[in-house]
Amino acid sequence: MAQTYWSKLEDAGDVTSPETGPAGTEDGSPDYAACKFNNGICVNANAEGYYFPNNPTVITAATKGAVEFWIKTDYNVANGLPADAAHHMLVVYNPAGSAQFWCYINSDNGIGMLRDPDTGSGDRVTVFDTTSDWTAGDLVHLAFVWDAAAGFDGSKTMAVYVNGVQTASTTTALGTFTDTTDDVYVGEQDSQINPMDSIMDNIKIHDTTKTDFTDRDYEDGVIPSVAFMTPKKYW
Repeated sequence: MAQTYWSKLEDAGDVTSPETGPAGTEDGSPDYAACKFNNGICVNANAEGYYFPNNPTVITAATKGAVEFWIKTDYNVANGLPADAAHHMLVVYNPAGSAQFWCYINSDNGIGMLRDPDTGSGDRVTVFDTTSDWTAGDLVHLAFVWDAAAGFDGSKTMAVYVNGVQTASTTTALGTFTDTTDDVYVGEQDSQINPMDSIMDNIKIHDTTKTDFTDRDYEDGVIPSVAFMTPKKYW
């Protein structure tokens, strides 16, 4: 498994110089506030967030991948729906033409992912979590997984995970989605609207269908090994 992008999002320096992947650029003047691991990026207005080029390929939308991060929303979520009845874009990739790849919290449908290669009628596929609840300010780990080639967990093609638990999935076949070097937007839509109204921390993008998120409580994803010691004998 290769990690194609990783930013701790502690401050502006983590946008321009992520741990892994291409340099990003801030939109507007986002703040950085307390989240899971120290700070995360806080986006709560239009024309705020950041973006980076999909070059070299970061979102392998033509085949498979996973996006994961910690988030602290400004709004309550009930049955997957935001209490403020707004659209909140989390990660957005709209390559050339009208193709779309979104991870978002949708006021109409829930916590979801949309994938549309724009190659003809019926190619748009969505999956939405309509069961999860949390309170504004809670720390929540979200992950969005897809596989257009072989599927995962049997024949699933897309799935949403909340705090490591799969909460929604689909088996609908995914059409061919060609990667370009267009920008990937974080915390906002590419048109600089629909801000996430949240703090996001430690975003990672993988080029495989990662489905085990037991490492989510460790910033670098490395679970410490347990040292076993022979107990001392006293006599």
